[in-house]
Amino acid sequence: MGTRGCIARLTENGFEGRYHHWDSYPDGLGESLWRLYHSYFKEDLEAMLKVLIDEHKAGWSTICHRAFNLKAGFVEHMTTEDIDNKTEAYRRPQCYCHGSRNEEAWLVTEENASDSGIEWVYAFDVAKKTMHILASYNEDGTKMIGMFGLGNPKAEWTTVKIVNLDGKEPNWTRIQENIKEESRKIWEENQCKKREKFLKNVKVAQQNLEKFGTFRGMPMMLYELWYKKDVQPHLSESTKINVAKRISELTLKSAIWIDKKKNYIEEFPELKDYSNTGHISGFQLCVVMSAIVKELQERVMLDKVKPQ
Repeated sequence: MGTRGCIARLTENGFEGRYHHWDSYPDGLGESLWRLYHSYFKEDLEAMLKVLIDEHKAGWSTICHRAFNLKAGFVEHMTTEDIDNKTEAYRRPQCYCHGSRNEEAWLVTEENASDSGIEWVYAFDVAKKTMHILASYNEDGTKMIGMFGLGNPKAEWTTVKIVNLDGKEPNWTRIQENIKEESRKIWEENQCKKREKFLKNVKVAQQNLEKFGTFRGMPMMLYELWYKKDVQPHLSESTKINVAKRISELTLKSAIWIDKKKNYIEEFPELKDYSNTGHISGFQLCVVMSAIVKELQERVMLDKVKPQ
């Protein structure tokens, strides 16, 4: 799987190393680095990093489960026979600077790694003979996932495990699964907080509407009918939540339900295509917000979500 990683040395401010493309999660690249250190390189960490970092400056397609007694180099057209029979072409370490690839050197650091979609870094401390496993995290605390060479430039690197290379071999899969579980819990907590904020905003907005007595009458009925007939069937649940959230935030800034002149149609392109008049008033938005909240409360009972 194209999980991007980096093989690096620790520096005073972070790390410096080379890109690794395939299977860079802990039970892929992490385990392979452990095996290389203990087998082919016979626990000579300086020699291992010299080969992996200094002699292959364009980085690696993969070193996972590859035979380092074979000359490293990229094989552009791997055949089915090569893969099935695990020929030398398949078993050799695949770098981007030898064989059929000759790419420019790329130094990966803590400054450019996450923006490049790199998710895992294995940074070595030669003096202490340790391997630091670092994972990239988004601003909300969830694990950053890179896709198609793109990531989150604002993601931060956190050491999730320090492996003593001369100690007991860690459970690579457990390291990986713990990160996934932790990220899932953080995501759920963030979603809960967002829902609570949304419900709080809506409650305040509806109280204001009721206080001013505008949340009644024929206009409201017509707007409700318009939403249910012309808009509701075309919006996904996530879009509805997003629209209602933005409306509720507007109501906290000003009394948009009594402003009949301002046209909000450009601010809500999700509703624009379904407007018959080309004009969407603040009051109309408030009716839409109320209808969405009522619909969601009936479906998933958002009004029962409680703070952590």
